[in-house]
Amino acid sequence: MDYRKIYYKIVERAKNRKTEGYVERHHIVPRCIGGSNDPSNIVELTAREHYIAHKLLVEIYPNHKKLVYALWGMSNQLGSPNNERTYNVSSREYERARILFSENIKGRKCTWGDKISKAKRGVSTGPQSEETKAKRRASLKANPPKHTKENKEAISKRMKATKKTAEWKRAISETHKKKGTTPPYKGIPYKYKGIVYPSKKAASRATGISYHLLK
Repeated sequence: MDYRKIYYKIVERAKNRKTEGYVERHHIVPRCIGGSNDPSNIVELTAREHYIAHKLLVEIYPNHKKLVYALWGMSNQLGSPNNERTYNVSSREYERARILFSENIKGRKCTWGDKISKAKRGVSTGPQSEETKAKRRASLKANPPKHTKENKEAISKRMKATKKTAEWKRAISETHKKKGTTPPYKGIPYKYKGIVYPSKKAASRATGISYHLLK
């Protein structure tokens, strides 16, 4: 069976129509294999079409872990409050997705599920690699978080309501002593284009540059 031909037939059909009701955005060429967020690489599919598209991608690239993870995730997100997926996954389809997922996580020291479980229990999953940190920095730089006025007010109220205990202050103080930064509650001095600001946030306010875009 020509899975690739079927996949692009679904994509082309979606390009030439207007879909009403619930739709999901789909990367024609998945980002994990070189696709971009360019509008020309995104198409709107129904929930059922989206699931079928990912089934076909796994058949086309059976050894690509991220595509296998995506299919397994979609197989377990029916009835989620974050979507309106009403398609049915047969027992055979579910078994296939589960087997592929199981085969692709063999040999991993700490799986994604393990990390989620540990995080919920407050257990550290270990230091992050430099590659992971670099990806996070690049992601924040490309898509800096944006807060509405309401969000900012809610965050401000929550922070003001937080009780700073003696133990919390002592821990913060010890951290700053180790880093050699003083005073502990006024931020770390930040230098930008030869000018030293009281903190990175102060530099952001003074220059008008987003906090996350400052290097």
